[in-house]
Amino acid sequence: MAVLVSSTGRTALCRTRSSAYGSCSKNYSVESRTQLRDAYLEPWTEFEPMHRLTEALALARPLASLHQATIYHDTIVPESEAQWESEKMVPYCLKRLLPDRESGGG
Repeated sequence: MAVLVSSTGRTALCRTRSSAYGSCSKNYSVESRTQLRDAYLEPWTEFEPMHRLTEALALARPLASLHQATIYHDTIVPESEAQWESEKMVPYCLKRLLPDRESGGG
């Protein structure tokens, strides 16, 4: 089963929880990810042209990863009854800041 996951600056088609710690985007083609990105951004073209929105999204992705890591570290993990379930999300979010070795991009 695939679900649409959207958070600050990050949108991807992901498989259910089994891929929570993997790279969701690697499961789909570049064309599929581009279509999904464009569909997500399209309603905002009323305010800015698509090329500026895609630039803004590229700038927002690292900030979103830092924000998510901070939220997990400061709020979710300490309050979780099963910390083992969420503690791996901090390094996962930080790992998304590193360039993708396969594509050479981030």
